[in-house]
Amino acid sequence: MMTKEHKIVMGVSMPRNLREQIDKKRGDIPRSKYISRVLERQIEHENSEVNQQNQSGPLPGQGSAAQPSFPSTTR
Repeated sequence: MMTKEHKIVMGVSMPRNLREQIDKKRGDIPRSKYISRVLERQIEHENSEVNQQNQSGPLPGQGSAAQPSFPSTTR
């Protein structure tokens, strides 16, 4: 468990429908804790993908290092 010394307070703006989806999924878990866990899992997932790519070499069309991918927010 992280202590207060390891945490920062920050504001995040997001579409209302995304916040509503988060609130439905999180249940009784505090929103900030739920979002932190989701972000940690996503970063771990991206890191494992990069490690796998580094072991097998870059995929066609990619440079020497994979760039993180984020879902598009435009429609």
